[in-house]
Parts: sequence; C-alpha cells; structure tokens
Amino acid sequence: MSDRKDPCGKWLTKALFIEYKHPKYTPSWTLKDEDFEKDGVTYPSLKRIFLEYSDPTEYSFATEVIGSWAHWQTICQSYHLKPWLDKWRDELEVKVRSEAVMAVRESALNDGSKGVTAAKYMAEKGWEKKRGRPSKDDVTKEKKIAAGIDKEIADDMARMEMH
Repeated sequence: MSDRKDPCGKWLTKALFIEYKHPKYTPSWTLKDEDFEKDGVTYPSLKRIFLEYSDPTEYSFATEVIGSWAHWQTICQSYHLKPWLDKWRDELEVKVRSEAVMAVRESALNDGSKGVTAAKYMAEKGWEKKRGRPSKDDVTKEKKIAAGIDKEIADDMARMEMH
C-alpha cells in the first residue's frame, strides 16, 4: 500500500477522499453516504463500507479495507476526518444495538433462548471495557442512541403490523 503514503513515508489521510482531492494523489473513496461518480470514476463510500462491516472493534475493517491498523489510527486522528468518523461510529453503534435487540426480540417471539446471551452482549456493548461513572457526554450519547433504537424498533413493528 505504498500508494497510501507520501514521499516522506507518512500515511495519507485527507488525500484519500475525493472531497479533499490533492493534485499529487489519486483518491480512493468518498465521504458521502453512497458511492459517488465523478469524471467517469466511481469512488466507493467509505461510510457505506464501514457500516457494512458492522465491526465495532474496527479491526477487520481497518486491516481489510484501509490496509493496516496503523493507517486507520492515523486517519482517525485527522482533524478534518474525525467528525465524519465520529458520526459513522455513532450510527454503527445504533445499527449493532438495533440488530442485537431485534435478535433478542425474534428469539423471544420464537420461544427460544439460543442466541439471547450473545445478542444481549452486543446490545450492551460487552466488548467495551467498563469504567467508573459515565460522563455527562456518555449519558447524553446513550439517550440519543436509545431514542434511535426505539424509533427503529417502532418503525419495524409498524411495518410488521402492515404485513
């Protein structure tokens, strides 16, 4: 992946995206929600790929899509890209929790207990290390996520009732 480093050996960050096109480097992705075509070239949406991976640890995504964990860490620290990545992570968290809650619901409806523990682990973010009392920002974030999950479940229930 030497094409993802500058001549001094530093990882490229902004230049990887068509939105920050640099004259010396060919961008690989777009920051848009969907793939983007410009001048006959299609730039895959890194957000779409990130969400498709559904990888809360980001490791598989980083190594398979970006090319290395070190490069992904550099991208994550980019002042210009961090706000985008934070939004993607929030959406991924809602997506993973929603899928886990729906799996618990499905298991309960089918009167089976298989998979409930694993789904609960996902819904409660069991992979994260627990620390002391949550900060105000964490509490606010949790409320936003819970509201998003509640809305998604209500929408799913409404769709299911229609069928």
